[in-house]
Amino acid sequence: MLVTMTIHPLTLAEGGSNYTIFGIGDLRLAGDPRSNAMGYTGIGISDGLSVNVNAPASWARITETKLDASLLHESFHTTDGTKSLTLSLTNFSGASLAVPISQRFGIVIVGSMKPYSNKDYDVFTSGSQGGMDYLLNHEGSGGLGRGQIGVSLSPFPFIAAGASFNYIFGSLENSRTLLPTTLGYEGGKTTGRTSTNAITSTAGVLLNGAGTPFSLLEPFSVGVVVTTKGYLKADGEFLFEYPSEADTIDIIVSDIPLPFSYGIGASVRIGPRWTIAADMFTQAWGTATLTVPTRDAVLYGAGIERSPSGAPGASLLDRIAYRVGSYYYQTYYVVNGQGIDEWAVTTGLSVPFSGENRLNFAFEYGERGKIEKSLIKERIFRLTVGISLSELWFQSYEDEI
Repeated sequence: MLVTMTIHPLTLAEGGSNYTIFGIGDLRLAGDPRSNAMGYTGIGISDGLSVNVNAPASWARITETKLDASLLHESFHTTDGTKSLTLSLTNFSGASLAVPISQRFGIVIVGSMKPYSNKDYDVFTSGSQGGMDYLLNHEGSGGLGRGQIGVSLSPFPFIAAGASFNYIFGSLENSRTLLPTTLGYEGGKTTGRTSTNAITSTAGVLLNGAGTPFSLLEPFSVGVVVTTKGYLKADGEFLFEYPSEADTIDIIVSDIPLPFSYGIGASVRIGPRWTIAADMFTQAWGTATLTVPTRDAVLYGAGIERSPSGAPGASLLDRIAYRVGSYYYQTYYVVNGQGIDEWAVTTGLSVPFSGENRLNFAFEYGERGKIEKSLIKERIFRLTVGISLSELWFQSYEDEI
């Protein structure tokens, strides 16, 4: 199925990427603001300074109760080489609660809620049939979320494991408005709404050189994470609105596959304050049966962090964590026979404001797509703002006698 994407001046509106017309929309791959700022890495980081919902084994190193929440602002500057527009949106980016049960055995229970995908587009295509020229305005909204509950365990200092159950749910809406450009014809609108839910599970292992007798391995950590295949059970309805008639019909929608995925990550600590990380993540969308062509999604990321100083009397600038990274992302989109790729550079800060509580910022600038073969190119700016609350808010103390 070949789909031609064209930009029309009427598409100037609030919204996200026009590529989200395909599939279930943009996949949300980053695990937390720290991961965003370090090039979408974190599977192999074992210091427990953040709650990475994509890497359950890493939770075993969390020693304080943590509550994290964040917002994501995205801006897309889109062009086909002759016309351009800028679209933007701000959405909830996730929240998580990590509660350590046993520091000795790395038992930490984590619950989280974060977006799984986002669909928000406004695209015009053109055509001609039976002597009528027309524009079709394609609009879409909605997306999927992921609720997660999981636990980690570290029976020995050099190894940690974690697992979670994931509940994927949400609704997707796609509409088409027929706008005749030939006099004497009337237009109309059709809308399809789909509500979905699925259950998957995630498991991970993290090997930490610091717990082994080999001193050369001490700075290194390696992690692996896998998520099972799932099927989104779908219920749908179809609404059509034309001058002569309007009605809503319940329809049977085929289950939407969520492919198997896995990721591998590694990190190395250089001195007491520097961490270098690299990740690879892939999801087998090329095997999924959707109404549009797809391919495997593959992400390669790398990042560096300078962690904050814990020295008494350190200045504010020295107590800030500084992060930078980049990634290359082979998206699962295939448009007009062409795969759509994305790259970005990332950076961020983690600023203390009360004890161990922090404000986290992640900035991304990237590009996706190209203007050849009737495609569009997007320049993307993302800003994630998050808050991380820990021990001072949640730990209880015994009354002094």
